[in-house]
Amino acid sequence: IYLEFPLKLMATELKMSKSDTVYIQGRYFDANISLLPLFSGRVEANYISLEKFDVNTRNILPDVAVEGKVGYMRVVARDADFANAVANIRQLHIMDSDLNITLSDTTASEESEPLQWVINLRKGSIKNSHIEISLPHDTLNVEAYIENLHLRKGRLNIPETNFSIKEIALCNSRVRYDKGDETPQQAPLDHIRLENININANDLKFAGSNDISANITTFTLEQPEGLAVTNAAVHLTSRNDTLQLHKLEIDSRNGSRVCGESTIPQQALINPNDKGFTAKLSARINKQDLSKLVTEQMYDNLHYFDKQLLNAELAFSGNLQRIKIDTLALDFPGTGALNANGSVELKAKNSNGSIAFN
Repeated sequence: IYLEFPLKLMATELKMSKSDTVYIQGRYFDANISLLPLFSGRVEANYISLEKFDVNTRNILPDVAVEGKVGYMRVVARDADFANAVANIRQLHIMDSDLNITLSDTTASEESEPLQWVINLRKGSIKNSHIEISLPHDTLNVEAYIENLHLRKGRLNIPETNFSIKEIALCNSRVRYDKGDETPQQAPLDHIRLENININANDLKFAGSNDISANITTFTLEQPEGLAVTNAAVHLTSRNDTLQLHKLEIDSRNGSRVCGESTIPQQALINPNDKGFTAKLSARINKQDLSKLVTEQMYDNLHYFDKQLLNAELAFSGNLQRIKIDTLALDFPGTGALNANGSVELKAKNSNGSIAFN
């Protein structure tokens, strides 16, 4: 152990335990912290570094348990204000780590206090790390291997349930999602494996239904023996009580392509007589891209159709009481085609409706 004023601490072979339970055990710990702010309930840390640490927070943190190994972690923080529950972090870097996170999916007890922290992060990265998240009572399990993740200007406001990220980039990563209550043949979307995931996005924000934005400029992924997205882009915003999908583009290796845009005023979803929402969608679907998205029985039933399954053009507008179908064009190559326009009338009082085509 090496200790230096104002507060510089270096330790090797560090171990923290209670009642024979080891919570933290590692090879190297290095911290540089200012002393004076501690007296006012604040922590100012020039840096905190961990190397080759085992972590077990079970019975320490309420409703969450973190177990596993941290190969390397370095935090460069401006300050953490415990009185006001605000943490300002300049940099956070994690490498070569393997963590299992178990979340409580039961109702919180009256004695447990929800987290109230606001966390600001200027720059962060995760490299060559594996993270597994489980909700045991719901049998839900999510597993991710992150080869390279970079983040800039992030903010998480836990009590108000909002977040924002200025820039984020994810490279060569993979994800497994398993709901655990059905077999893959019965519910393929409950058992998903995605590989070679690459994402570039900016201006991600959620601060309530009237303050949403996302601009995803690059999104590629592969589903083993299934869909391979070679290019995708999404730009959406929610401002002035209107949700607007400015751009949706998805291309697959097999030649499928989906493009769309829409404008949905919130009032159109509340007032059945309000005019406002519009949407356009064009799609070219290759049958092979559906092999791992639908059940085996459903996919077998598609053998009547050509490999190029569907070309579609749709455009509609209106409100919850009357949806106008401006364009409906469906073409099943080698099988048949449908072209129509018309309207859909919905009656909320008796849950009845009608469809009229021209």
